[in-house]
Amino acid sequence: MLGEARRIVTRFERERMPWISVEAALVAAGAENVDGDRPRTLAALRAAIDGGDAASMPLHAAAARYRLGSLVGGREGHELTRDAEAALAIRGVRCAPRFVGSYLPGQWPRAGAG
Repeated sequence: MLGEARRIVTRFERERMPWISVEAALVAAGAENVDGDRPRTLAALRAAIDGGDAASMPLHAAAARYRLGSLVGGREGHELTRDAEAALAIRGVRCAPRFVGSYLPGQWPRAGAG
């Protein structure tokens, strides 16, 4: 399934459309997370945040921001998670972890965890 996820990312990236690039970054983040490649997971999440912000996709950006906050921890992680929760709340999301799981499902390690 990781191979299929990576093929999807490649197809999406060929489209060269801002909104599909955000989707590609989210799929890439999920695949890299499953594969255990922390640097690539972080890079894909940051790309999804930047792309989501630029393409007016606040829910996508918030989901990526939430996962990134969990992964990096510390002050930066707390701020990312808080910002994501606030962005979701103003759009009517009541349970950020459940909502984020619909965009970026699976097991995501917290900062300091394996």
